[in-house]
Amino acid sequence: MTKNTIQSLDFAELYHCPDEGDREQWCKDQALGAKQAWLWPQILAHYGSWQVQYQDNTPDLLETLKHNIQQPWDLGLWTLVTKVPRSLLVRSQTQPDSVNFSTLVPVILAALKRDQNISYRLWPRGDLHRVMPRGLWECLEWADSEPGEACRGLGSEELIKIRTEALVTKSGKTAGKPKNPLSTWTLTGLQGTPLWGTPRLVSTMLCQVWVAHPQLRTGYMILDPWDLDRIPPSLWGENLFSPNENFENEKPQTNTELKLPWE
Repeated sequence: MTKNTIQSLDFAELYHCPDEGDREQWCKDQALGAKQAWLWPQILAHYGSWQVQYQDNTPDLLETLKHNIQQPWDLGLWTLVTKVPRSLLVRSQTQPDSVNFSTLVPVILAALKRDQNISYRLWPRGDLHRVMPRGLWECLEWADSEPGEACRGLGSEELIKIRTEALVTKSGKTAGKPKNPLSTWTLTGLQGTPLWGTPRLVSTMLCQVWVAHPQLRTGYMILDPWDLDRIPPSLWGENLFSPNENFENEKPQTNTELKLPWE
């Protein structure tokens, strides 16, 4: 009988999948969403036990990756958490037992934040693309751009107005009715607003819909693309935020040496 451990999964095979479609098919074949209850706590425990490398008292992300990723299995797991859509790995990201594994959570950094108290803002920002899914990293790239800086001062009234209008269904049988903000993962219909043309997760964060809603958000999510550890004040009338820590702790196995793809 196969044990319910991450070591029983052939993540080396995932790493060697030639393209995005093959990676996604591998995850579907493994039915990883059905393994969520034990898969994610073990993944977080694995990354939480990494030996962090420092340069001048600052965490060095590239050296930390080189030090801890030393076999094909490790590269496959890194591929899983950085290159596979989270929707393939989590049954429903808006469920209380899933929010800490949602798209807004940079899994590797979240584990180190939880287990070693390393804030996101302590890592060199320019290296974060190495450990973040592309959609999340695009939000940081945008925040550092001229259009992103221009949006930095958007006030709560303007964000609420943008969200209210964007949540209204524009066509079909439900035209004119508001969408459920807890199940709307990103806002559309942003033409004419400062958020038009931004990466999709930007409106999710700033307007506090989907898992960024105060009823669901946690301190492991990135909710402010300019200040990665900040929990913005609620835009929903009252602050419903309370950290939801539902991780378990299990120790990983020892790694062996391997040449890394970024060397």
